[in-house]
Amino acid sequence: IQTTDYFHTYRRIATEAQKHLSQSGTVIVEVGDNQADAVAEIFQSKGWSCIERRKDLDGMERAIAFVRA
Repeated sequence: IQTTDYFHTYRRIATEAQKHLSQSGTVIVEVGDNQADAVAEIFQSKGWSCIERRKDLDGMERAIAFVRA
């Protein structure tokens, strides 16, 4: 049985982004409906701090910004 891992890309970005950014660099990712908390947890587990969350016009959290903790 094959399962879909919807968060694979977020884990990869959280792991590898620091290699491509300056020490004070920021990562901003777009998230799907009701995925903001899960994505924030992934980044925080990899040493990132959430600095901002933005909602779309329908009030759904749609973008999250992170910096290295």
